[in-house]
Parts: sequence; C-alpha cells; structure tokens
Amino acid sequence: MDLNVEQLSGYLEDRRLPKNSGYLAGYSALIHCFGLKVPLPDILCFISDQHRKYTTDEWKIFTPRHRPEDSWQAHVVFALKNEGVCLNALKALFSVVNPSRNSNRGFNVNHRELIRDEYGFCMSG
Repeated sequence: MDLNVEQLSGYLEDRRLPKNSGYLAGYSALIHCFGLKVPLPDILCFISDQHRKYTTDEWKIFTPRHRPEDSWQAHVVFALKNEGVCLNALKALFSVVNPSRNSNRGFNVNHRELIRDEYGFCMSG
C-alpha cells in the first residue's frame, strides 16, 4: 500500500497531515484506503521520509524503517502495536474484508494509477 500524503491535499478527513512528506500507517491507512466511516482516533500514525521519531497532539511520527508491509494485515498489526485497540475501525474493517482469507488483494497497489478492487474501494499509488 503506497499512501504518499501528496495525494491527500494536506488533510485526512478533517485532520491536518504532518508537514513533512511520508505515508499513512496503521489506522490512518486503513481508514483512508477502505473508506471506513468511523471517527478518527485521537492520535494517528504517519511514516515520515525524515529519520526523526516524534509525537504531536494528533500524530505519532515514525521513521521509514517502521513502515509496515503493503498489506491490510500488516497495517492492523502496526496499529495494534502503536495505536492500541480501536474497536470502531476494526469492526468497520472486518465488515469489508474477510480476515480468514489469506489475501492481500485489497492492498496490492499499482504505483501509477487508481485501483478498484473486489472490495469496492480505491487506492492511489
């Protein structure tokens, strides 16, 4: 999953993105990619292109080495490790994907175009 923030016009829903370039991770990636209609958690995760780890009022900023693999499963694990349990997001996610199926189809991204997969959501790469 390639979620470069340049595609988001500076905002994820009503939340201003960090100023540096990077990628959504954890719940922010899942909410954006799957179009989940849930309230945003208080603090979301972001993978910065810079090699500096820090926290703001709304974001936990991680270095590139923390970036999860390009699968929804990897982003769930990342979210649980770094953001805790967000039942609203997990319930909405599992109503869209089938966790018993070992498939990454929903997160495979062609880095040059939009893809609509079998779950009916778009991702930009």
